[in-house]
Amino acid sequence: MDDAVKEVEILLVEDNPTDAELAIRALKKNNFANKLVWVKDGAEALDFLFATGAYSGRQ
Repeated sequence: MDDAVKEVEILLVEDNPTDAELAIRALKKNNFANKLVWVKDGAEALDFLFATGAYSGRQ
């Protein structure tokens, strides 16, 4: 079994900046925020997931 830790990308969907900041701080404190993307609503999250709109250049 491979014991290497895989790096993951976290998509945080939160419309409240204060709540987002609290979540980001908690993730950073526990070293989980290396690849974190914060979007503010479901439409933006779908653009990110399907690489459309503002995220059309994402692979």
